[in-house]
Amino acid sequence: MRPHRLTLTAFGSFPGTETVDFDALAEAGLFLVHGPTGAGKTTLLDALCFALYGVVPGQRNSARSLRCDHAAPSVGPSVELEVTLRGRTLRIQRSPSWTRPKLRGTGFTEEKAKVIVSEQVRGQEWQGLTTRHDEAGDLIGQLLGMNADQFCQVAMLPQGDFARFLRADGDERRRLLERLFTVKVFTAAEAWLAEHRKRTWRESQEGRQEVEFTVKRLEEAAGETLLHAVSPAASSFAVSASVPVAGVVPAPRPEADGEAAPTQESDPLRWSGLLLEAARTLAGQTTTAWSAAAATLREHRDRVEQATALADRQRRHAEASRLRRALDERAEERSDLLTILDEATRADRVLPLITAARQRAEAAGKARGLAADALARARPLLGRPAGFEGFSRPLPGRQSGPFGSSGSLGSWGPEGADLGMLAEMERERLSEISKIAELLVDETRLAQLHRDRRTVEHEIATLSTRERAIASRLEVLPGLARSADEAAAQARLDAARIPAAEAALASATARLEAIERRDRLTAELATAHTEMVRRLRASAPLSPALAALVPPLTPPPSPPAPATSIPPSSAASPFTESARPTSEASAASSSVPGLDPGSLSPGALPPGSLLSTSGSAVSGLLEGGSVAGGLLERHLGDGYLGGAHGADPVGDIRAGRLWRAVKEEARRAERTLGDQLATLEGLRADESRLAELDERLAVLDAELSVLAERELAARAAADDLPAALHEVAGQLAAARAAAGRLPSATAACDAAASGLATAGRRQELEEEAEAARDAYGAAVETAQALRDHLQEIRQARIEGMAAELAAQLSDGAPCAVCGSPDHPEPAAPAPIAYVADDESEAQAAYDAALAERQSADSVLSSLSSRLDELAGAPTVAEAEAELAALSAELDALTALASQEEGLERAAQRLESELEQALDQLHETERRLTEARTASAGLEGERARVLARLDEARGEDASLGARRERLGGEISSLAELAGSAERVGEIAARLDDALTALASLLTSAPGPHTSRPPDPATPTGTRTNSASDAGASQSHADSAGGEAGRGWAVSAGGAWADAAVAVRVSRKWADGVRVVAERELARLRRAADTYPGLAGTAGELADEQTRLGAAFRELGVALAACRTRVEELAAEAERLAERIHVARGQDATLVARLERLKEEAQLLREAHEATQAAMSAAAEHRDAVQAAEEAARQAGFLDADDVLPAVRTQEEKEEKAERLRELDARHAAVTRTLADPELVAAAAQPPQDLAALEAEREQAEREHTALASARDRAERRVSRLAELHEELTACLGRWQPAADRHRLAERLAALASGTSGDNQWSMSLSSYVLGERLRQVVDAANERLDHMSGGRYRLQHDLRKTAGARGRAGGGLGLRVLDGWTGVDRDPATLSGGESFITSLALALGLADVVTAEAGGAEIGTLFVDEGFGTLDEDTLDGVLDILDGLRDGGRAVGIVSHVAELRTRIPAQLRVAKSRKGSTLSVIAG
Repeated sequence: MRPHRLTLTAFGSFPGTETVDFDALAEAGLFLVHGPTGAGKTTLLDALCFALYGVVPGQRNSARSLRCDHAAPSVGPSVELEVTLRGRTLRIQRSPSWTRPKLRGTGFTEEKAKVIVSEQVRGQEWQGLTTRHDEAGDLIGQLLGMNADQFCQVAMLPQGDFARFLRADGDERRRLLERLFTVKVFTAAEAWLAEHRKRTWRESQEGRQEVEFTVKRLEEAAGETLLHAVSPAASSFAVSASVPVAGVVPAPRPEADGEAAPTQESDPLRWSGLLLEAARTLAGQTTTAWSAAAATLREHRDRVEQATALADRQRRHAEASRLRRALDERAEERSDLLTILDEATRADRVLPLITAARQRAEAAGKARGLAADALARARPLLGRPAGFEGFSRPLPGRQSGPFGSSGSLGSWGPEGADLGMLAEMERERLSEISKIAELLVDETRLAQLHRDRRTVEHEIATLSTRERAIASRLEVLPGLARSADEAAAQARLDAARIPAAEAALASATARLEAIERRDRLTAELATAHTEMVRRLRASAPLSPALAALVPPLTPPPSPPAPATSIPPSSAASPFTESARPTSEASAASSSVPGLDPGSLSPGALPPGSLLSTSGSAVSGLLEGGSVAGGLLERHLGDGYLGGAHGADPVGDIRAGRLWRAVKEEARRAERTLGDQLATLEGLRADESRLAELDERLAVLDAELSVLAERELAARAAADDLPAALHEVAGQLAAARAAAGRLPSATAACDAAASGLATAGRRQELEEEAEAARDAYGAAVETAQALRDHLQEIRQARIEGMAAELAAQLSDGAPCAVCGSPDHPEPAAPAPIAYVADDESEAQAAYDAALAERQSADSVLSSLSSRLDELAGAPTVAEAEAELAALSAELDALTALASQEEGLERAAQRLESELEQALDQLHETERRLTEARTASAGLEGERARVLARLDEARGEDASLGARRERLGGEISSLAELAGSAERVGEIAARLDDALTALASLLTSAPGPHTSRPPDPATPTGTRTNSASDAGASQSHADSAGGEAGRGWAVSAGGAWADAAVAVRVSRKWADGVRVVAERELARLRRAADTYPGLAGTAGELADEQTRLGAAFRELGVALAACRTRVEELAAEAERLAERIHVARGQDATLVARLERLKEEAQLLREAHEATQAAMSAAAEHRDAVQAAEEAARQAGFLDADDVLPAVRTQEEKEEKAERLRELDARHAAVTRTLADPELVAAAAQPPQDLAALEAEREQAEREHTALASARDRAERRVSRLAELHEELTACLGRWQPAADRHRLAERLAALASGTSGDNQWSMSLSSYVLGERLRQVVDAANERLDHMSGGRYRLQHDLRKTAGARGRAGGGLGLRVLDGWTGVDRDPATLSGGESFITSLALALGLADVVTAEAGGAEIGTLFVDEGFGTLDEDTLDGVLDILDGLRDGGRAVGIVSHVAELRTRIPAQLRVAKSRKGSTLSVIAG
């Protein structure tokens, strides 16, 4: 970085414009910036830094305004710096924000900060780069490679800063180094590690809490007994609802030898494994005990059953013995009855077979009907084959014969039914069903094949479309590539022609701009003069001197005569209202260059134009002999410019000097009013402070209201939350207790459910027994009634035998009894006549009732025995009540236990909310106190500020009104001075413009132009431009004025080029530029297309290659897809054919499958029903044959003879009945007594049933208890196994999280400097800064050794600095080693001079390191600010030698000091002088 020129305007202590030529100062290498204290030496450095970065060093950057208070109100502060950065010459123009008077009205307006960065190109021209602050900052920062703090530390060595760096403590030195060396990456790494440590800690805590909760549930599931079985001591793993167990940490498994028993705290996983093993052992033991109890119970039950059976057999044997004795006593009676009832006895033996035959007949009839129904349903499937036509239901009719009617068996009997065909048809359908079921998978596969085929066909269509698109594109690509190559070649040729076209356009543009500037300045000169006179009249009341300068009004001038000279009487003063040039006149004059050159004589000038004005004003404006003035004098003549016509408004002051007088008087009046306004401006801060106080008081009032509401809310929350937390804690304790009682409640509920089932069985048995008793009673009554009915029928038949015989008599036929052919009085029949069938039916009904009675008796005995076994069971109501109570208790416990997790989260949430509420309450109270204190202080300050403002307001309504009035007056005066100054500036600029235009016209004519005509033509043919104007007197003092006067020679010399410059036509120059622009634009457009055309050609070639490969790939893919379609179609066709064949006439396979299932069911039913009918018919035939055979064996001819054999008289019937009863009893007793079991039982002693029953009940209770214990143990094992797996998963998640946290904790502590492994307690960023500081110390010692005469050297101390309080912060200490004593010292013990040289060496070393850090950016100019007054002569020589050595490589060093001795030592000086009006600069070259 090398500055060339610095220009300040109204900046700092400099009210005017001051320029510093650093190139001149840098020639000496070492220069001095000196001046009295407060003159503004440091301001130069501020301006340099402000130009580069937009800020000033140190605390001065916080100042509200950088504008000089001595400057005029309308002059804005600005800094312009020309500097070379990395080989690029830049011009940086900056102006800070400032307030200026309003141009219209009164008051002030704020001008925003501005920046313009330009770069010098081609050695002369300045090309704008940016006007944005951020872009300018980025550009300067990139070129310099350092920020503002680094630049100030490196290039300026600011006043006092490097001494402060020497004596700073660790924290302050750290802050200074952080401004110079970026450690954001390392600071961010420290912050990330700290945050990562917190995050891993939370993850570890969450995992630990999961483990603790799982361990707690393991304890609850295991129970105290199992916990004591694992560990002799009681479990100590007890936690509250909100305090986690601190002892449970994952630890590595100990060695197998001598390892201690695991606990919940040391190794929860092994502890849970031991719990699970113990639970399994306990469950095994309980199961073994239950098995033994079950065996014991079975043994007791067998004993009770055996004893009960033995007692029953002993009872039956005793009862049979008693009956046998009674029967033996009635043996004589039996002998008497035996003879009488022999026939009846034989008939009774045959009668059951007859009854059975009748029953078989009835069953055969029912089976025949069912078979007929089944065959009728299956007839559509049979096709009515032979052998099945006769299957029909027989007509109902009365039974015939002793065995009843079984239907017409001959028409459809077993020999006519083809059971094989039915079974075969059923097997056929079942086989087809299995085949169709297999084909259902093929049907699904067929649908999938159709879908796959459609998908592949769609893919083929897509690929075909892409193939066609690629093929069409490949056809046109070669032509497109050739066209692109040809166009790129042409564009390359056009790009080569651009430099020549640019040169032609630049030349034409420069001429056109010069002509436009000439015309514009001519019009501006006339307008500015008129505006100055107008403002002078408006500002005359503000100053008597200005009023004296106002010219008098004169009548408008007459039009000039068309002669070669303008009569004096026809000229009008430019100060008259009528002669004021207007914008319309200027616009009209701008078209004059297009007229014929011979038509612009002086008399032909437009009325009211500047060249047609008269008098002394024009003479004054053209004073100085400039080119513009000379040309105008040639046009108008000397007499016209004399002041003879019209009154002189200022006495002996010439009219041409009017603008100077106006400017001086306006500035003088402006300064007077400015002083008054400055006094008011000083109170603007009080006004801002008053508004700020009002705003802050309003904000504080609102904040107090909000804080009061927050305090009430926080206090209410802090009061309410403890009660809610206590309530939730109680509910959580109850939920945990309920979870512990769940296993026992579940077992009790299961036992109650078993009891309820037993009670239900007992109730069902009681109901069945009651029904059996009713059935037994009804069977007894029915049997007795049927017996009576049978006796009645028999008695009636006996009595009706005569009537039957009489009915068989016929005349002349002998009687079967007496043999007489005469029948005088045949017996009349009884009113009700019974036949043998009636008797047989009554006998069968009686036998059936007797069998039913015996069956009911057997059922009742069995039910009574089962009821006796359940005699001790509770009733259903009792069991239901017990089960309901236990179920309700279990439901309540389950519901309460299920709330445990939610209640625990609620307790944790309430604790967190309570803690937050208390913190918020304390914070709110603190902020309330602070806000109330701040509000009271602001109220007092507001009262004081308001009093000062009321005093300064004066008679005006407000300070603003007073300020606006003064501002408006100052603005008017400033505008007047500006107008006067503008008149002089425009005249000088017009002269410069004419000179430059002439130079352009003579030196660089365009390639398509011809030189304009020479002005040496006769006067009548010269061309005049309406944009010509005169130059002001101020131009004569400038370099341009000197050059202009060089043109004012005879008409035969340089006047020719000047005349061409005056009259050259803008239209001609514009045409030349348009032609050049069009050609350049065409060439640039063609050149711009070259990269695109070249890229397009390459892209087309790449596209052709890529599309060719894609076309081949698409062909392969299409072939594969078509092959796939063919495969899918073939497979689908094969499956469709199989399904079609299997489907047959049905709509679908499912429909056919359902139909076949229904047909198979019908055929199976028909087959079974037919087979059952045939079996029933066969059984009927067998029964009939058995009855017939029995009748013959009993001595009867056939079965028809059996029924009459039972017909006896009433008493014989009674005796027969008694005989049968005696025989039955005798036979039963005989069988009973002959039973070996009863005989063996009678030989055994009686058993104690009560004791056996008691033992069985005790075994039942023990078995039930062990079963419940076994179930509980199995459930405990299952629960512990689940929790063991859950604990394994929790530890699997926690162990890595804990490891990550330990690693994060170590790294974060190491990076933050709080770790024991960090020897010097240095944070990572401090370590990096410490390394930078070490480099600075090494660089500083190279210079300190020379400046201190080898006595002092700096040492980088890794220990903490004095006063450092943080745990981290070492590594940034500095010590000074005294070579004379060999002892290191604290820098605070150095004297003033020693501190200066040490600080200077340290600052220079710091500058070297920062420069190297910035990428080696070269600092061409270095400034050292103050401190030399503390040095003695020898030390000063050493310091100056060091500074002089910095000039190596062309570097310039500027010393900022007010020490007088340096003025004699350093010849090159920049002197800063101060006065009451501000400071000024002057350069003293060496």
